[in-house]
Amino acid sequence: QRVLREIRDKRAREKLKSLPFALKIMMPTEQSIKHVKEIAKKNGDFKALSSTDLELLALTYELSTNDATPISQTPPDIISSMADEGNDETDASSDVGEQTLSDCSTSDT
Repeated sequence: QRVLREIRDKRAREKLKSLPFALKIMMPTEQSIKHVKEIAKKNGDFKALSSTDLELLALTYELSTNDATPISQTPPDIISSMADEGNDETDASSDVGEQTLSDCSTSDT
């Protein structure tokens, strides 16, 4: 939903509304957002990421856990440290909130 709000160009908004298919709006769970924030703080990216960026990363994380080839849940340098210590990665819940494009109120700026 926040990603749609970042589309400020009127032409782009009109094009998005005219897609020949329904656009599914998905929101990440709080658990996934928390997980992504923790990773971003560990790798030093947290201060550079907006709340929209964090939500998008959290949703990507959630969707990847449902895929046959998930993305890494931990930055490479942390994975190396964990391997040395014998720790395992943990999975977050894959509950995803959904909305349709018409559920989102957007305004042109």
